[in-house]
Amino acid sequence: MKELDLLNEGVTRLKAGKISSALRYFNTILVNNPQHFDALQLTGVCYLNSRRYHEAVEFFDAAIEQNRRSSVVYANRGIALKNLGLFDKAVESYQHSINLQPRNPDALYNLGLLYAEMSDIQTAKSYYLKALSIKGEYPEAHNNLANILKIEGKYQDALQRYELAIEMSAGYIDAKFNYAALLQMLGFLDRALDIYDDILLAAPNHAQAIFNKSLLLLLNADFAAGLPLYEARLDLRTECLRNDMDSLRHDYRSENIEGRSILIRKEQGLGDLIHFCRYGPILANRGAIVTIEAPQSLSALISTLDSRINVATDPIPSEYDYQVFVMSLPIVCEHSLCEIPSQVPYLTVPVASKTRWEHKIPTSKSRKIGVVWSGSKKHENDHNRSIQLAEFSSILLEGFEWHCLQIEFGTRDQSALNDLPNLIVHGDELSDFADTGGLIERLDLVITVDTSVAHLAGALARPFWLLLPKVPDFRWLLDRTDSPWYPTGKLYRQTQAGDWGSVLQRIALDLEDINNADI
Repeated sequence: MKELDLLNEGVTRLKAGKISSALRYFNTILVNNPQHFDALQLTGVCYLNSRRYHEAVEFFDAAIEQNRRSSVVYANRGIALKNLGLFDKAVESYQHSINLQPRNPDALYNLGLLYAEMSDIQTAKSYYLKALSIKGEYPEAHNNLANILKIEGKYQDALQRYELAIEMSAGYIDAKFNYAALLQMLGFLDRALDIYDDILLAAPNHAQAIFNKSLLLLLNADFAAGLPLYEARLDLRTECLRNDMDSLRHDYRSENIEGRSILIRKEQGLGDLIHFCRYGPILANRGAIVTIEAPQSLSALISTLDSRINVATDPIPSEYDYQVFVMSLPIVCEHSLCEIPSQVPYLTVPVASKTRWEHKIPTSKSRKIGVVWSGSKKHENDHNRSIQLAEFSSILLEGFEWHCLQIEFGTRDQSALNDLPNLIVHGDELSDFADTGGLIERLDLVITVDTSVAHLAGALARPFWLLLPKVPDFRWLLDRTDSPWYPTGKLYRQTQAGDWGSVLQRIALDLEDINNADI
């Protein structure tokens, strides 16, 4: 075959997704003509599509040696470098592409994606807008611009951009998912559920859509439909069940677990382990030998759950008959909302911690309240659940003794703390959850956002007031001020997404009402 015929046949096979076959045609050209520009850059494209990024860069570099005026090659090279994590070099390659062809919307859009991955959302936004000024019918750019508008809190603008992307590309699943997720966050739950169902018609195995649908069902107290779908979370995470142990299935009742050893695996946040460890005694009641995996910071506290239950910290041995993630226990135990094991306390403070805090905070007439205004910044929903201390401090009224239960502080927290001499910070004295529990037992009330401290207070049967966003975590359900999980909790909910002011006002009024009465 002639060189041109070989090239055209390779391109045809590349477009058909037959990468290996296409490579053979391009390689045949390069054997006879190692400097053939098109064969070099198309070979790079083959490796790029195969996610063999090092080889892709090698061939793009070789192509550039033959032709330094190709905007497309620099753009593709930028994609490969980005996937290798070489962000600075990728930016340089994209800029070469744009300098050669300033009105190339794809290069502008891809540079925006790169800056977004580098967490420079303002620069990313500027490139998305540049791409859209050239190519208005660009659903991917509208979708990613909407993602930034969501981060900026410009929710209506974000919704409109998602709608544009979907209008331009009716089968654009990523845009549909992002649109539904924002509707869900804003409280338009029925609309979000309809979109997830639409996504799942086209992509039945879309794990994130299945998971988000499960959250909506669980929020509405539909445990029967929601819990099986909630298992989709396991397809979205890096932590996996171990290969050297069998998994405990939800139909385990058909098996005899008496005398069998079961390892309950920790997952997600520390509050989740505090919350769902309550199911461990149910398995022990059925004759299982139960061990709970816990981090060091929780081991002493979890050890008080049940004398029959062991607690293990890393490294975990493999000599167990079954394993199960802690948040799968409700489905394993086949429990509905009305069957939640809500008896409290189910954890107690170890004697040493209890005694230490009894000496440190003696009984007095002053009403003592512990507070938490923010959680870990690593939590994916922290921007919705946490409050700035400067705003939260509006409830730190006179007449109470205020104690900080928080151990992580941001830069703005430190500044605000300087203006709050009435807030007692315990710092390093709270070395683990047993210490925090000992302090909580000396308090009359805990006021907290949705963090592990809420679960700790509830598990210890101590009174707590919980501040919740418009659409909370599924366990807090909807439209109620109490919790079926924690009888001592009172829930204060946002009526509008992002509005903590009205929530804090309600709490301040309730504090004033009890200022001269018992809590």
